[in-house]
Amino acid sequence: MKETEKIKKCPHCDKDISFRAKKCPYCQSDLRSWVNRHPILAFLSAIILLPFFLMIVVGSTTDTNESVEQTPRRESFRANVNFTGTQFVISNLDDVDCLGSQMSINGGLLKGGYELNDYNLRAGETYTVGALQFADDSGNRFNPLTTKPKTFYIYCRGNNELHGTGWGGEFN
Repeated sequence: MKETEKIKKCPHCDKDISFRAKKCPYCQSDLRSWVNRHPILAFLSAIILLPFFLMIVVGSTTDTNESVEQTPRRESFRANVNFTGTQFVISNLDDVDCLGSQMSINGGLLKGGYELNDYNLRAGETYTVGALQFADDSGNRFNPLTTKPKTFYIYCRGNNELHGTGWGGEFN
């Protein structure tokens, strides 16, 4: 690498590589986002999901005379996550259950990561979850011996006041 070239750490093997690298020269991991690795599937997904999104948006703006009682929504979810080297210790610090959660390691909105879905985090409870329970969209398990956890996100999806709220943090 040139001295003036920007570098970053490979998220899989943690070696210094070029900031522009699309593939790690050491571990051969594909560093492109899921959308860039699968442009046809991303395009087809967008086309398939667009009508559903429009139905939700249009449906939520139509005026009806029916009265529907809705659960009040919160703006945030309180949690704490620690990593022991092989397991994640997850605490729900809130007084409400986070139902049907989607938990993600090293992921983001458009960036693929390792996920664990439909996990219920009861109010005030602490859970120990093995790192190998998380998998990426290809079914590969999160291996803490080869990949370091950098970020952790929890998104509550259940039908209660925490629906749509989330928590996120970074590991040192």
